[in-house]
Amino acid sequence: MHRLVVPARTILGHRGFLGLLGCTLLLGLTYSFVGPFFSMFGTLEVGMSPVVFGVFMTITSASAIILSTALARWSDTRCSRRSLLLLGGVCGALGYAGYAVVRDVVWLTVIGSLLLGISSITFSQLFAHARELLARSGVSAGDTPLYMNVFRLFFALAWTAGPATASWVMLRYSYRGTFLVAAFCFLLFLLAVLRFIPATPPWKAAAVGAAAPLRQALARPDLLAYFTAFVLIFISSTMGMMNLPLLVLQTLGGNGRHVGIIYSMTPAFELPFMLYFGLLAAAFGHRAVFLACMALCATALAILFLQRARSLRAPGRIGAMLSADNRA
Repeated sequence: MHRLVVPARTILGHRGFLGLLGCTLLLGLTYSFVGPFFSMFGTLEVGMSPVVFGVFMTITSASAIILSTALARWSDTRCSRRSLLLLGGVCGALGYAGYAVVRDVVWLTVIGSLLLGISSITFSQLFAHARELLARSGVSAGDTPLYMNVFRLFFALAWTAGPATASWVMLRYSYRGTFLVAAFCFLLFLLAVLRFIPATPPWKAAAVGAAAPLRQALARPDLLAYFTAFVLIFISSTMGMMNLPLLVLQTLGGNGRHVGIIYSMTPAFELPFMLYFGLLAAAFGHRAVFLACMALCATALAILFLQRARSLRAPGRIGAMLSADNRA
């Protein structure tokens, strides 16, 4: 408990940390409103085929990677992270407002590639600002993983209520209402950044790292391993995020409300584990914790695959319950 009390006192007694927690919570709420239902929106609302939706996601994701990488390098060397957070908030609000009214695939691709591509910088810049704020506040390098997990915890906290609320909004006001609420959350995020995050010059350590060309950085085996690991992790998480709602609807016989409940239940278990693994990382290092978590992820996906295979042969108890609920 002592390991948790000290960070809690530090965060609660620091205005910058409290404001950062608020920004993290709002950003998590925004993503929790749209993430679980995006594949449903593309295939069921817009009418994209699975292939077209895959191409759409590939184009918008590649654009987000290119834009966020270029903007991140700029923030490391030329401007404050606050400026990019404001830019990302404005583009996110406009992008989701556009998704609320546009149903043409080409224009959705343009909006997703440009506006939402720029808004994708908010997540990385928010946590980069958190790490720099910890360094400026004198938090030791050994305790940094625990503090970062606290910030990440608040991002996950938004997912305990966001998907369930979003499913209610979607069923009552359609996808237009869901995206408009997400745009409003981005506006609140924008106001929180204006209020709580100061304009500071680029952090010296970040500027030194950004000075090296990306090709030179990836030539280092350790950095290349980190880069590859991040790519594989996000490939896996994105595939799960996009396909789980369709699995619930098309295989298990569920509906949008079930999708919201499933995505809201997961963080309730995730939050205590995040604190616990933060303590483990601070005590034993990142490597052992990372390998254990990857083993758990692989096991969970294997179980989900087996459940899906059984569901295709027979509905099973869960599928029957969901189907009965839909009929009722």
